[in-house]
Amino acid sequence: MKNIILRWVAGLFAVLITIWAARQIPPVKLMWEPAWGVVIFVPVMALVNAVIRPVVKLLCMPINCMTLGLFSLVVSALLFWGALFGSVVYAATSTILSWAIKEKPA
Repeated sequence: MKNIILRWVAGLFAVLITIWAARQIPPVKLMWEPAWGVVIFVPVMALVNAVIRPVVKLLCMPINCMTLGLFSLVVSALLFWGALFGSVVYAATSTILSWAIKEKPA
C-alpha cells in the first residue's frame, strides 16, 4: 500500500513539473482548473497507461518495427491529447521519480 501511495505522489509531482515546464514556453498558456483535478488526473493516467496503452502498442507493433520504434512517439502523442511535449516531460519525470522510490530487494 505504501508503494502505491508513493507512486501516486510521484505521478502527482510529475504532472505538476510538466505543467510548470509547459508554462516556461512563451506561447503555451497551460492552466489546470480546478486545481484538485490534478489529484484525479494521476489515477486516470495510470489507468490509461495500464489498460489502453498496451492494446494500442500491440496493434501498432508492425509499423513500430518498420520505423524502428519512432512510431511510439506518435502513439504517446495521440494518447495524451496531442501533447507530445507534455508526454515526454511527464514520462521522463515519472521515470526518474519511480527510480527514486523503487523498493530494494530484501
